[in-house]
Amino acid sequence: MSGKWIEVESKAHELLTDHKFNQAESFLLQCLAQFREANEKEDLEYIVGRLAQFYSMPEMEDRPKADHFYLERENLSKDAHSKLQTATFYFYVLQDFPKTIAKIDEIGKLRRHVDPDYYSGLSLKGQALIECDDLQGVSDVLEEMQTMTETTRARLPYGDEMNFLERAISIPRFESKCRRILATIIPCMRSPEYLVRAKRLLD
Repeated sequence: MSGKWIEVESKAHELLTDHKFNQAESFLLQCLAQFREANEKEDLEYIVGRLAQFYSMPEMEDRPKADHFYLERENLSKDAHSKLQTATFYFYVLQDFPKTIAKIDEIGKLRRHVDPDYYSGLSLKGQALIECDDLQGVSDVLEEMQTMTETTRARLPYGDEMNFLERAISIPRFESKCRRILATIIPCMRSPEYLVRAKRLLD
């Protein structure tokens, strides 16, 4: 990476802090054009991702543009993390739960080991399945998460599953599965906030 993205991020942050959203947009699009011309892959990947985030902001929200840039970033990076960012956009901004599920399934097809991004994605998928009233799907996600946590206690983003578990445990048929996962992950948690939330669910 050329390092130009550091200067861009600093300038964009300054403009956004000053609520100069239109100027920030013009600046980011100008940088996009420059990075495309320079054909510096990692700088281009950065600016495309930054524009995806920009168009997801409430102040400048443009969902079609955000979707376009999230998908372009996926095409540039071809990794699980970029797909997870797209899925997060689908879940929280678009609230398109079928698309969220499909995107996490794409990550599942990519992985060859216990993938932290896929683990985080399962939490989104589980919540999306609850929204879709697909209880069998929720059960399958819980079983997959349980397998992952019991296979390895290292290098998983413990805490990312809490939003999902807090919702799933309130459904009686899933309580025992949620408790088993919680008992496994609590010793691995490093965040005091998540640790308090997890222990509260077991009380």
